[in-house]
Amino acid sequence: MADTLKVPPHSIDAEVCVLGSMILNRDSLQTGAADVSPQWFYRPVHAMIFEQLRTMAGRDEPVDLVTLKNALGAIRLEQIGGVEYLVGLIEGVPNTSSIEHYIAIVKDHWTRRELILVGEQIRASGYNSDQDVTEAVGDAYAAVQAAGDQQHRRQSTAQEAKEKMLARINSETDAALPTGYNELDQFLSGGGFRPGQLIILAGGTSKGKSLLAQEISRFWCQSDYPHYYVSGEMNEVEIMERHTTALTGIHGYRLAKGKLHQPEVDKIKAMDVSQWPLVIEDGVLTIAEIAANAKRLNSQWNGRLKCVIIDYLSLMKPRDRRVGRTDQIESMIWECK
Repeated sequence: MADTLKVPPHSIDAEVCVLGSMILNRDSLQTGAADVSPQWFYRPVHAMIFEQLRTMAGRDEPVDLVTLKNALGAIRLEQIGGVEYLVGLIEGVPNTSSIEHYIAIVKDHWTRRELILVGEQIRASGYNSDQDVTEAVGDAYAAVQAAGDQQHRRQSTAQEAKEKMLARINSETDAALPTGYNELDQFLSGGGFRPGQLIILAGGTSKGKSLLAQEISRFWCQSDYPHYYVSGEMNEVEIMERHTTALTGIHGYRLAKGKLHQPEVDKIKAMDVSQWPLVIEDGVLTIAEIAANAKRLNSQWNGRLKCVIIDYLSLMKPRDRRVGRTDQIESMIWECK
């Protein structure tokens, strides 16, 4: 009962400071118009005022107490509490140059309200026995992910984008992940796979896509790059047979049949893969399940997970089986990204 009485997270003071700063300062007006969304405001009248300020900023109209009052009109002005409320917004701002700090507070509280809403939806889904449990887990993860993604969305000027680029260039942790193929690394932007990139190995049937992925995986194993290999096509034994063939020279056919001489068996036993930073998972999973497993592995590897390999996308389980296969693949690609 106590939970139902809790007031959702919000900061009226921070909302007042955002709006007051936008009224008082032209630079703050443009910052707020670009970086704030109306749904972030807890108080509906604040969202109404913000919408009007953003419209005026977009039209490059002068903004002050008088122009805002006229733009709102008599009806909306009465709804927000009259001119006195607008005056209170202006008087509530300690420093207009701190608008980005005020915005961050407002956004933080909105995100927390979104998480509470998502939690309630997940709770209701848990009680819904009519929904497939795999779909329920996928929906839950997607909802949480969407709420988290909102925290990272923002607009940037060209100068800000340049500064971020330079920061990435100078960052060792953001370096490209080499594939082990020099010509391929030179062809790729930045000398390999970049963090956050979705790389799709495309080609016809039996053209070696899986083999290339496994060759890259083995290079990462030998170079201490932790990664997670999800295979819907081969099980872990078949994948290890591929690695064994490459490392020992034993023909894959003979490995599969188990017709080996003792020296070859000794060669395999001598292979040291105990320290390989690789987790193989065979089976058909949803992208949400893969993402959840990747987060857990990243935690186990102390944040060092470098890549997730999915072999291959068409064999993974779609979240919605009611749509066509093309739509399913498109949806899974977006989920991967």
